This record gives sequence, C-alpha cells and structure tokens, in this order.
Amino acid sequence: MAEDLKEREKRFIRERIVPRKRYKKVLGILGAVIGSALLFGASSGAVFYLMQESLNKNEVPESRIEPIIIARDDVSLSPESTASSEEKESTARETEAASSAESAASESGSEESTDNTNPESTEEGGETSASDGESGASPSETTAAPVEPTEETEAPLPDLRTRAEMIRNSLVSITVKESSATDWFASAILKTRQHLGVLIAENSEYVLVLTKAAGLNAEGAQITVSIGDTAVEAEYQRGDSETGLSILRVEKARLEGGYELLPLGNSFNLTSSDPVWFYGLTDGNGSGLNEGMITYLEGHRPVTDGYLQLIMTGMLHFPGETGILLNMDNELVGLVSDESCQQGVSITAWGISPLKYLLEDMCSSQGTAYLGIRCVDVTAEDAEVLGVPSGLYIQEIAENSPAYLAGLLPGDRVIKVDAGAVNTNHVLQVWMDKLEPGTEIAIGIERRGPEGYEPLEILVTPGERR
Repeated sequence: MAEDLKEREKRFIRERIVPRKRYKKVLGILGAVIGSALLFGASSGAVFYLMQESLNKNEVPESRIEPIIIARDDVSLSPESTASSEEKESTARETEAASSAESAASESGSEESTDNTNPESTEEGGETSASDGESGASPSETTAAPVEPTEETEAPLPDLRTRAEMIRNSLVSITVKESSATDWFASAILKTRQHLGVLIAENSEYVLVLTKAAGLNAEGAQITVSIGDTAVEAEYQRGDSETGLSILRVEKARLEGGYELLPLGNSFNLTSSDPVWFYGLTDGNGSGLNEGMITYLEGHRPVTDGYLQLIMTGMLHFPGETGILLNMDNELVGLVSDESCQQGVSITAWGISPLKYLLEDMCSSQGTAYLGIRCVDVTAEDAEVLGVPSGLYIQEIAENSPAYLAGLLPGDRVIKVDAGAVNTNHVLQVWMDKLEPGTEIAIGIERRGPEGYEPLEILVTPGERR
C-alpha cells in the first residue's frame, strides 16, 4: 500500500503540479507555426524577386537602348559652303532664268527630243531626222547620225507617283489623339492630329520614326502609326524643342507588313539647279507631291549651339504643310515645315547633314549637351572690313542657359570648347556632339576690352537639350 501511495503521489506531481509535457507540446506547436511562417515568407520573397526581375527584363530603360550610328557628312564637300550671300543670290537668279528658258524649250520640242534619244528608234534614224527637219530643227540636228544605245545612257526617271510608291514602306502616317477638354457630361474630348514620319534607323527590337511634330510627349497622348497597310501603336522616345524634331519607336514584332528604312542623303553635296522632289502632308488635307529644282542654298544658318543648312526650291509651299525633300536617288536630304519655310512661299527645307549629330543622339536616346549660345562666323574678308579678328563670335545667349549663368557675353570670340579649338559654327557643332551633359568644361574666349581682346577661360557645366 505504501508503495502504491508513493507511486500515486509521484504521478500526481508529474501530471498536476509540473505538467512538463504539456508545455513542451505547446512550445513545439508554436515553433512549428513560426518556422512555417518564416519558410513561407522566404519562398514568397524569392518568387516576387524572380517575377520582378522578369518584368524588368521586358522593359527598355533609356540607358539600355542600343546605340544607333549615323554616318556624318563632310562639310568641305559642299561646293557652296564658303560662297558669299551675294554670290549665292546671283547664282539663284541665274538658275531660275536658265530653268525658265529650258522649260519653254522643252515644252516646244519634248516629243522630238524623246524620239531622238529613244534607243528603239535608231533603226529608223533617217525618218526621224526628216521629221525633225520639218518641225524647224537646225541643220546640224537634221543631219546627225542616229544615237546608238550605250551602257552610259541614263534611263528616264520614274514619275512622281512611281517614286512615291517606291518609298511607300518607308513613310509613316502618324495619328495623335489627346484629351484637350471635357464636354458637359465630363467626358474627355479627344483631339486628333495627323503628321508625317519616316523610318530612318533600327536596332534589334525597334524601328525608329523621325517626325516634325510637337506635343507627342503630352500626358495621355495616344500615338498610332500606319506603315504600308499596318497600323500599330508607337511610343515617344525623344524630342528636341530647338528643332521641333521627335523620334518615335515601334516594336518590330508588330510590323507584319514589312518596312524599309529611308536612306539619309548628303545635303552638303547639293548645288543650285539640282533637281529634287517633295512628299508632304497637310493635316486634314492629305498628302501631296511636287518636283522642282533647288534655287538657293545657305550653308550656315546660325541656331543654338550650331547651325542649319537652308535649301530653297522653286516649289510652292502651303501653310501647315510638313514633309521631306528627296534627291533623284530617293534619299532624304531635307525636312520641310512652316519654320523652315519662313523665307517666302516656296518650299524651303533644313538640310539633313547638319542634323545627323542630333539625330544619332535622339535615336540612341542619349542626352545632347546644351550651352545656349548662338554664334556667327566672321570670315577673313568680313574681319578686314569690320576691323576685328576672324573667327566665331557669340551673337546671342539664351536666358538662364548654362552659358548665361557662367558669365559668357554676346560679342565674346570663342577660341576653344573643352580641349578642342573652335573657329566656325560647324566645328562648334562637332565639339558639342562630344560633350556630356552635366560634366564641367572650360570654354576659352577672347573678350574685347580697352586694350583689345583679352583671353579668358570660363568654366561651364552644359545642360541637356529638351
């Protein structure tokens, strides 16, 4: 009995007073719950991280966009780049007079000249000469031997509509819808605009569209581009407020109908009297075609941090009409807009060659350095008349620009930008292309004082063109 009593006391103490097993059981359950929670949180975090990385791979940040290389053109190739304004105007007047005379002559004898140069009519050369004689041709023309076809004989140029069809898959019709106001029922009123664009570059994922259109980066703007028979959405990539140019990008995977890049020509090679043709678009009135000749060229039109090339033609321009100027090889040589056509009623374009520096940065989504200076070239002849050294002089400085804040002044003669010597607007533009926005540089100038021009070095931190 005593032993049974002791056993019962021990069992009582174990079960009632010191219930260790129960505590262990509770602690075990709590440990299992906490461990499961930690394991679940860790696995969820890992899954979220992997999903985020996958999403990030599908996005294309500007810093990771593949760079585009656009070949530059040598300004020295321009036969009229150093000509004076008087010489250019004289050449333009002579060209217009000559073209008028040629047009009158061609209208009176176009059929005869066509017959005379047609290779298929060489077997009947005698009959052709006789008909030329009856129509009033000179004796030398009536006795001339038939023209033999040779390898150097140029084929006739295709007509305008054929040329337009040849570049059909390089042209882009841009439709922009944006909400400008609301109606009485608080519904958004969508304003629709039409613009012309051209395909000029590509990388592994995107085709890039160049256009002269404002407001493409407006909040809520919906951009649709039509290339051939394919209409797809486009994204705004980069714009430049100084020139009004914009670059859009279109995913290659969406272009089922195919496309072609429009070659960029060398506008520095153009001369007065060169034939060109125009493809344009007027919002609400559709596209238009025209052809004519160059009547005037201005090699260096000063603009902010560089220059533009002005190409004037004999074709009529309509207000609001934008478009492109092409040479006879169907290469883009000029961009036409109301801004470029301020000289008069004729179609006037900005030459493509000086713009290639900017276009490369825009297509690659890279920042372009901005100083805010507009300079003028003073040639040796002008310097002798004015009594100043020849070179590059600051004519105007944009308010609150980096150059303005650094202390540059109109009238300063620019000697160098960073480590590069500068003496013309073209050289300035070349060195501007090498600068990085936000990186401090030294600009060497000469400033006129009581005792003549004194050398100065001014530190400037270029901004970024927008």
